[in-house]
Amino acid sequence: MGVIVLDTDLVSFLFKGDSRAAAYLPYLEERTWAVSFMTVAELDRWTIQRQWGSRRISELKAFLADFAVAYSNCDLCRNGQ
Repeated sequence: MGVIVLDTDLVSFLFKGDSRAAAYLPYLEERTWAVSFMTVAELDRWTIQRQWGSRRISELKAFLADFAVAYSNCDLCRNGQ
């Protein structure tokens, strides 16, 4: 069905097993999940601010490994492509 870009909050809900993620699950089925490079940066920053240990950081990295990452470039900014 294509790619769907998830925002930082939804990625956080999914990672933590938060019940708020359930409302979004029907929209995520049979799609490739992607995140913006900025979401990756925000999640990395959270690990620093919240002083996560190496085990939890490894769990987050493993979780994010299944996501495609959309990097910024001029065409994306101008055309949304």
